[in-house]
Amino acid sequence: MKRQLLLLALILSSTLSYAQTKIACVGNSITNGTNTMYGNMEQYPNILDSLMGDDWDVKNFGHSGATLLKKGNYPYWERPEYQAALNFQPNIVIIKLGTNDSKPFNWEVYKSEFALDYIDLIQKFQNLASKPKIYLALPVPVLKNPFQIRGDVTNTEIHSLILKIGRICKVDIIDFFKVLDGKDELLPDGVHPNTEGKMLMAQEVARVLNK
Repeated sequence: MKRQLLLLALILSSTLSYAQTKIACVGNSITNGTNTMYGNMEQYPNILDSLMGDDWDVKNFGHSGATLLKKGNYPYWERPEYQAALNFQPNIVIIKLGTNDSKPFNWEVYKSEFALDYIDLIQKFQNLASKPKIYLALPVPVLKNPFQIRGDVTNTEIHSLILKIGRICKVDIIDFFKVLDGKDELLPDGVHPNTEGKMLMAQEVARVLNK
């Protein structure tokens, strides 16, 4: 009996000390899950959580409409998800912002501040005690100009800037643009991926993280 109790104690002890790798998914409506048809499971972070398994803890810190720009019309910096993501002390951070920054009243006025604001956000996470690995996600293709989002800006200028920022900060890129490029049917409103599109996004993140 004593041996069985000791074995049980050891099992419980190892379970309590079990540490998952924490992933923070930072972003806008494409991360948050706007236009969902089937509830939370259509959010790409939730799909990613199921793909990664028990060793990983994936949390969604997306906020619909958020901009990367601090002076944008709806800055991520001022949303509750920003501080929640920092408090999470993640081991990995995936930043998918920039689409809403392409709106004329944001980009035409503040585009010169985009790179500095992005670098500042990266550094805020890098300075955490958990010292997370950062990934920058290239925005998905914008096929039309709904919600004042501009494809001619998102698919070119913002795309190029994020690649440059990645090189400057020496952080890796996750290419959501390439994943959905040419798959127009998976972006029914021209901006937001449907269920299949978000599944492809989650699969790409899983592929990169498991390399």
